[in-house]
Amino acid sequence: MNWKLKAVVQKGISFLPAPFDHKVNYLMQKYVTKGVQLSDAYFLDRLEHAQKHIAAYQQYAGSLQGIQTLELGTGWYPVVPISLFLVGAEQVRSLDLNPLTHRAHWERCLQVFLEKEAEVRLRLPILEERWAILQALAKESSHLDDAAFLAQLRLSFLLGDARELREFKEQSIQLIHSNNTFEHVHPAALRQILQRFQQLLDPKGLMSHFVDMSDHFAHADPNITIYNFLQFTPKQWARIDNEVQPQNRWRLPQYLSLYQELGLALLAEEHRPGRPEEVKTVAIDKSFSQFTVEELAVSHVYLWSR
Repeated sequence: MNWKLKAVVQKGISFLPAPFDHKVNYLMQKYVTKGVQLSDAYFLDRLEHAQKHIAAYQQYAGSLQGIQTLELGTGWYPVVPISLFLVGAEQVRSLDLNPLTHRAHWERCLQVFLEKEAEVRLRLPILEERWAILQALAKESSHLDDAAFLAQLRLSFLLGDARELREFKEQSIQLIHSNNTFEHVHPAALRQILQRFQQLLDPKGLMSHFVDMSDHFAHADPNITIYNFLQFTPKQWARIDNEVQPQNRWRLPQYLSLYQELGLALLAEEHRPGRPEEVKTVAIDKSFSQFTVEELAVSHVYLWSR
């Protein structure tokens, strides 16, 4: 799909009242861009995120058995939350501003976990009793209502703004994580979200966040690079950007600076260097002039902190 057409369509959708904006966007992505199908590639991508979060937690915090977890940005399919259930988390919660997931997606997710058992076992230190629950649930799910279905997975979905979380006591969550979410949050809101997470995180716990800093329009249009959006001035980007799937265009040094300003102890970061040669093919706007070509090129990063 041509990125300009997608931008126009999503801009128009963003003017619809909630929740119709996200419902229409879901239909567009389901039937036009095919972006909401649980493909093998999507599943394995999310499974890799789960593997990274789990490995980081084991390295920096210890055993995952019995911990409380919170995900920012539920998305369509709960691959990471189910992975955390499989390795022993006691309560798995996922928060989003909008209700993007639903029962058919949960059941499809279970099916793919079972289909990909060999890959799942290779990547995750699953507990056999939890795998048995997953198998039984896949067979019996038709007899359970939504609440009973999710209870089997120790999973709950929350709707709301992360800045206003009141459901938890301070320092009560051991793992806070996200995948492909930070890049969709306005910087001022992201600062407040991280401040709230600082209050909720157990001092011995871990925050593990995966950030995709590429131009998401390039995911649907192979004719542009993942750095295409860096050519626009802030005013131009404000006209192109939308509230259905906003992109803040932040580069890695900006995220690192925010962590430093908030006093978040960054234990480690792992980033993909991207393609500097492609950055040079884009007429980079002067608003990004403070960054080197190499800094602009970094496309994805894991940030691990406490």
